Amino acid sequence: MNKAEVSTSFVSEFVLKGIKEPVFVYKIEQQQKTRILKNRIIVFIDLSGIARFWDTHPLEDSENLLIHLDDIIKSICEKNSGIIHFIMGDSYFLTFPEVSFALTGITNLAEHWVEFMQRSTIDCSLYVGIHKGGVKAYFH
Repeated sequence: MNKAEVSTSFVSEFVLKGIKEPVFVYKIEQQQKTRILKNRIIVFIDLSGIARFWDTHPLEDSENLLIHLDDIIKSICEKNSGIIHFIMGDSYFLTFPEVSFALTGITNLAEHWVEFMQRSTIDCSLYVGIHKGGVKAYFH
């Protein structure tokens, strides 16, 4: 690629060890912030009842709940080739390369969540949505 093909902007100049002259540092300006995710299995996960839980339990319990949910989701993604694209509060946006991976991951999630709820005083359910196809995602 040449300079005309890559849009950059000047960041600053830095003095680096071993280099006599200051080094000019530039960053690459991405033209497109929207990515098209094609032929994916898209999974949305949202915790239901969290506001009620926050109102009736200590903050530490709420944090433990969210940490446990995060650990479960990271585990199912790791084991089933899933990718966490973003997390917003107690909601997750994931993709999987194949339907079988997504279904196995969601089944594992449900099993772990039911087990977790039975061991604790938690009364929060999970909403899970699945979509096969593509999505245009804006990343800022």
